[in-house]
Amino acid sequence: MSKFIVVCNGPSLKEIDFNHFEGNTILTSNRAYLSFNDFPDGIHHIHIVVNKLVAEQFSDDLEALNCDVYTLKRYRSFFKDDTRVKFLDELPGAGFSDNMDDGVFVGATVTYPMIQIAASMGAKDINIVGLDHSFPVSDQPHKTLDGLKKDVNHYLPNYFPKGIAWQAPDLLESELNYALASLFLAKKGVTIRNYSKASELSIFPKYKYSSKDGFTDSKLEDGTISLSEIAKEYNLTNQGRMPMLGHLLVSRNFKKLAPFLATAFLLASVYFGYVSLYVPLTLSILLLPLVASKLVSWVRAFRRRNRVELFFSIIALYLYS
Repeated sequence: MSKFIVVCNGPSLKEIDFNHFEGNTILTSNRAYLSFNDFPDGIHHIHIVVNKLVAEQFSDDLEALNCDVYTLKRYRSFFKDDTRVKFLDELPGAGFSDNMDDGVFVGATVTYPMIQIAASMGAKDINIVGLDHSFPVSDQPHKTLDGLKKDVNHYLPNYFPKGIAWQAPDLLESELNYALASLFLAKKGVTIRNYSKASELSIFPKYKYSSKDGFTDSKLEDGTISLSEIAKEYNLTNQGRMPMLGHLLVSRNFKKLAPFLATAFLLASVYFGYVSLYVPLTLSILLLPLVASKLVSWVRAFRRRNRVELFFSIIALYLYS
């Protein structure tokens, strides 16, 4: 019987024999196409990208793929007019969609829409590999970072190499995504199995994968959803998700600019002989781009916080109602 296999890109994917994909529906994402030549021929293959940095930097690669490729409608401008890439609506707020014609909830990880698309295609069992749920090198969630000389976060050392922009993961919101997927699909009679050997995620039940037998029915560990543990982690990391207004200017960038701004202020004061209206006006103009950038970042963080709290509320309804 054909399986639905969601292929994540953690280092443990190196332990998977791709020949076990044969005859199954395979969902891949982002730069996994670097390994497509190693995939067997007899698969139904779907590739998904929902991250702007990936869609923008690698649109030519995505258009050249010989499989069904899905991304978001808001990235349409990155692709050619006659592209074969298919575009999905992004549903607002928090939730889970099992009808991709309506759209998908993006959440904080591409794995989340991958699971939604598998459910939309009628999957009764969704098998996941490469979901390590850990990043040795990272930063504040959603922060744009430069690639690594040797990428230790993914299964290929050239996955996000130096000079390529990528986004730091949000493992906490990802856990909320996975918790809602598990609860929603359980009510539909759909099971999710995690075959990732090195996975630090406990939400999905873990099953044994072997190089000889492939995806077995041998359960290693039950899945657990602890909203209190996720909430505890949320309280510890919330400062990075929604910085207080007082943090908007007291940042590393502002500290770098402060000596230059102080010098400009001093020179202007000497030139005019007193602190006239021109000085605060000049400072306001100098500060405007920085303040605007910080305000945009704050608004985005505020929206993420709202989405996270919506996920908390929906999951709580599933667990306690």
